[in-house]
Amino acid sequence: MITLATTAAPAKTYSLTPSMMLEGYLSGRFPMTVSPDRPDLFTWRRPWSRGILPLNRFHIPRKLKSMIRKDKFEITVDTAFRDVLEGCSEPSERRPGTWLAEGICHVFSQLHDEGYSHSVEASRDGELVGGVFGTQIGSVWFGESMFTRESGASQAAFVHLNARLLAGGFTLCDVQWATEYMRRFGVEEINHLRYRWRLAFASRKEADFYAMPEGLPGARILDLIQKHAQTP
Repeated sequence: MITLATTAAPAKTYSLTPSMMLEGYLSGRFPMTVSPDRPDLFTWRRPWSRGILPLNRFHIPRKLKSMIRKDKFEITVDTAFRDVLEGCSEPSERRPGTWLAEGICHVFSQLHDEGYSHSVEASRDGELVGGVFGTQIGSVWFGESMFTRESGASQAAFVHLNARLLAGGFTLCDVQWATEYMRRFGVEEINHLRYRWRLAFASRKEADFYAMPEGLPGARILDLIQKHAQTP
């Protein structure tokens, strides 16, 4: 059973800044907008159980593997960050509300300009149809959100992201919540104390988001993930 109990600080009305965001992440917290109608109002969340993705135990469903091999989508990196951010902030059938109000989106744009936040985009015939974005501190990847406008697009971007994190030496992938959707990729829960311990070490270790060349075919991406897979 997923434990969603959290500690939450009282809502804050002052402007969120990039430095506040990074400091919050390093303390095991993350901000969430209270209401899209109040982009200046947010609260800090610190789940008792944290969702993480063990990078060397990343599970790719068979159908998704087949799609990756066929290179259905063109995958790029940091070429349309703000478009991905906009896509992630749009309500969808699976996500009727959004925590990415204007104030938080502005901070992520600043973090991108400063080299902390990155996106992986999936396009088809020159049109952006899905993507994922997150924030890096040391060898920690803080997964923020993903979106799709065509079936499989966000999942393809997510697989390519996983390969990039492995190639770059990342040691902790934080996805905040271990939802049923994320569990199908291997996401699991650890308690807050263990998370803080891993965060302290991983945030001090260097990692390179650009270590993997851009434009690798899907077969190479799957081989790289398999190469780093933990053996039973």
